[in-house]
Amino acid sequence: MIQQLWRNYLAILILTAFPCGAAAQNLKIVRQFPMDTPDLALKLGKTYRVTFGDVDGDGQIEIVLNNGTIMTRVYKLDGTKLWEIYNPAGQRHWDPWHPWIAPVWDLNNDGKDEVITYIKDKQDGRDYLAIVEGAAGRILNKARLPYANPLPREPRRTIVAYTRSKTVPSIYFTFLGNPKELYEYDANLNLVQVIPLPTNAKGKSINGHHISAYDITGDGLHELFTGRAILNGDGSLFWMIPYPNPNWDHVDENIVLDLDPDHPGLEVILYGASGMMVANLRQRKTLWTNNYNLQHVVVGQFDAFQPGPLIMGATKNDGQGRKKFFIFDRKGKIRRQWEGQRPGPTTIMDLDGRRSVDDILAGNRVVLNPQFEVVVPETWPFTQPQDAALEWHPYAAVYDILGDSREELVALCEEKLVIAQDISPVANLGPSVRFDRLYRFRNANASQNRIYFKFPAVAREKRVGDKNEEF
Repeated sequence: MIQQLWRNYLAILILTAFPCGAAAQNLKIVRQFPMDTPDLALKLGKTYRVTFGDVDGDGQIEIVLNNGTIMTRVYKLDGTKLWEIYNPAGQRHWDPWHPWIAPVWDLNNDGKDEVITYIKDKQDGRDYLAIVEGAAGRILNKARLPYANPLPREPRRTIVAYTRSKTVPSIYFTFLGNPKELYEYDANLNLVQVIPLPTNAKGKSINGHHISAYDITGDGLHELFTGRAILNGDGSLFWMIPYPNPNWDHVDENIVLDLDPDHPGLEVILYGASGMMVANLRQRKTLWTNNYNLQHVVVGQFDAFQPGPLIMGATKNDGQGRKKFFIFDRKGKIRRQWEGQRPGPTTIMDLDGRRSVDDILAGNRVVLNPQFEVVVPETWPFTQPQDAALEWHPYAAVYDILGDSREELVALCEEKLVIAQDISPVANLGPSVRFDRLYRFRNANASQNRIYFKFPAVAREKRVGDKNEEF
């Protein structure tokens, strides 16, 4: 009891001396450049996505902007456009919540990242999955997507994973809406196999909205997560995580990490409209569940006094624009809850580079923990804070693109691509994580929320930058 009172007293002292709102004046737009296609903003709508990579091997990060089969474009950090594939006849994403993703990864181990994107061929009008040379925009290989045009109203999902080799990746593709097959391609887009995905007794998909990859057995190869089904690299079933009750529907997202040190191995957090559950992957055992309708969930270091990951989640709007927020500990106990109208969390980030308490990106606004106070750059060119569109889009992307250990925000705002950074002076910044292999991998697959990256664990004395570092 005395220890708890002392912790509370220290917290009051720190929050009084360093009010959270003070950081608002230090988050500034440090770079911005206009888009040179007049109708691009209209074509992109609010459903574009930004990914990152070193496409020319110069040790600097480039920005990849993608939206469906309309456009893929690559920029240097000074605003120079390296290339674009642009077809106004293409289709932009109809669904802002589950967008098409263009992974950026070095597929042939030449030190330069390729872009895996979607294109609509101007000759035959068909949609293709394409591997594009990152530096010059030359299409290296393409595979016709397995459906008949016109495109069904089902966004696509593509990821890179090392399921068969530690050095040569595979490419996986599926649909969002009712995925019953998972397509595996090699690094040249040759079809390897079509993996039937599990369905329920009514033939309905139980595979959720996303596919993701993580090495859960420690052998250096990835397993595949599709909803509550976990697959081995050859497509066989590793484990079908049981639903807590028959009323559970699909899984929206999953996050894999070592959440509970009382259980050996890794845990997976599954959540969606039916609730949240945590399962241990080594023991193949469900540890705890709840019935909260959580649509936005992140895991991070949110308590400076008690190290260890906590879970923050938010429900959907209640019709009045309000939602409930929760912070759970590793055992599922609610540490804090409140109501508010702010966007739910979308990913954790290290805004100030201190490697201490994680910050949260919520929609396109930064939220500083644990008070959940919104920090917006004074010149942030978004719409009004009460705009309902801020709930989901336009998304700001997060990456340490400038290489100074702080993560920056990158977003398309009113026909400008802008980069915002916390410019407050910080002594003894940790090393940059921009070439850390796991960090690159989670961003390459645009799965910042589904792969937990432990920022506080990045040691200050560790030299980060070895591209051959194991996952």
